[in-house]
Amino acid sequence: MNREKEERERQPDREQIELYKEKEQEHKERDREQMDIDRNNEDKEKKRSRQLENIIFFVGTAIGGGQIFWASYLLIKDTPIK
Repeated sequence: MNREKEERERQPDREQIELYKEKEQEHKERDREQMDIDRNNEDKEKKRSRQLENIIFFVGTAIGGGQIFWASYLLIKDTPIK
């Protein structure tokens, strides 16, 4: 009889411990999900940054090449002296 009483008294404590374990597990899962989301966002940001660097490089190269061509074109062009 005494043992049954002790078991009944411990039951709410056990339930509370189980609830804490479930909540802790939920927090861990949310943290993992958030870490995955953050990692994906970081990867996207790196990719976007790299694409922007490439665009700036190609535009700068095209502008520089155009300026070199324009400067040399005037020197190469055959114009008759009047």
